[in-house]
Amino acid sequence: MKNAILSLAVGAASLATVAAHASCASAPPSSVLNLTHWKLTLPVDSHNGTSGEAAEVEAPDLADGYRSGYFCVNPAGGVKFWAPVDGATTDDSEYPRSELRYMLDPNDDNANWAPDNDNASLSARLLVERVPTSTQKVVIGQVHGFQTNAWIKLRYQYHASSHTGSIAALVNQDPSSSNSTNVGEIYNLPNGEALSYSITVASREITIKVNGRLLTSFHVQSGWLHVPMYFKAGSYDQASGSNSTDGGRVTFYSLGANAQIDGGGDPIFESGLEQ
Repeated sequence: MKNAILSLAVGAASLATVAAHASCASAPPSSVLNLTHWKLTLPVDSHNGTSGEAAEVEAPDLADGYRSGYFCVNPAGGVKFWAPVDGATTDDSEYPRSELRYMLDPNDDNANWAPDNDNASLSARLLVERVPTSTQKVVIGQVHGFQTNAWIKLRYQYHASSHTGSIAALVNQDPSSSNSTNVGEIYNLPNGEALSYSITVASREITIKVNGRLLTSFHVQSGWLHVPMYFKAGSYDQASGSNSTDGGRVTFYSLGANAQIDGGGDPIFESGLEQ
């Protein structure tokens, strides 16, 4: 079921209710990131509550300056994504998120790329500021199948014993399965420091890098070859709970995606990091 569309009036009201957990500058996120080809899923429903299905903000509204306490410009720079663990969820997940979804066509969810013939990439520079207390885990990037489970998740985990973080690539081997496998992980990421990642799909080969270092590379599994795909990025809690001050908070300083359909030129390109 399609997520409810959150009115901009309700979105603006939420700015005050969560300001203590996500201080915001007055500038809109669209002044920092190119949001022309992204839509946003929020950890609130269409009534600004948590009992209904997570609401969406469409690409035109993001480009027009939408902001709220769950998605705003960090006073120190970057765009802050805040998802409390007690937030509303989508109908296919038990975990809340404040997360962007890449749109080849901002007006059509059905327009996506596929890894059999298309090349695509996602890149970002970000800082993980908070993680859910119970699991210490938040997903910061995804390659998702259209009307299937996620294919690839980049999961950040904080390790309290060493005060460092790690990023794992969790890969679902088959579209009909809900299980994923950790196919590689990079450890000892300094706490409180920005990091970068890139996911590249080219000639049926997946390459994932963190801070320019190779995390993993593998061939596209046969079951995923013809599945339409899209990218996601933001703060996707890997936990749920009842505490509105606990959750995942991630600030993105740069975010870019591109897709080359059927080997053609770049019909869509948004400035990101060169890897």
